[in-house]
Amino acid sequence: MSDYKKNLVSSLIFLVLGITLMIFIPITIPLSEATEVGPRAFPYFIAAAMILLSAVLLISTLLQRGKQGLQGEKPEEKEPQYRQNELRALALIGITLLYIFLFDKIGYFLSTLLSSTLVLLLFRVKKIWYYLVVYAVGAGIYFAFTKLLFVTLP
Repeated sequence: MSDYKKNLVSSLIFLVLGITLMIFIPITIPLSEATEVGPRAFPYFIAAAMILLSAVLLISTLLQRGKQGLQGEKPEEKEPQYRQNELRALALIGITLLYIFLFDKIGYFLSTLLSSTLVLLLFRVKKIWYYLVVYAVGAGIYFAFTKLLFVTLP
């Protein structure tokens, strides 16, 4: 499937899903007067973001196709890379399962550092800067949960 078709189909699916969420949020989530920001706020935000981003993708896809014209599809020569991508996806699933298993055993911080390092190695990332950014984001999330939100992480 070409990128044009993938973008077109995915944008339409998520546009319909976002609109469906907007319709069903008032039906399924009761309104609460206890706080200004009720239980519907986050679902409405997610649905609105889905609609907005899907519309942007749909419009940009249609405009891009209009600029290129209706040229024929080029034959894809991605068969050898397909197998490599499959194996990489399976390895990523394995890393995720390892992360889930280690989360309670060694805690959030160490399991996050280990799994993120394995993911970067899987994708053959060689720049040390990327590793530092991933570690800083992990530490930032840990800090936000423990110090700002007062949530204890394992």
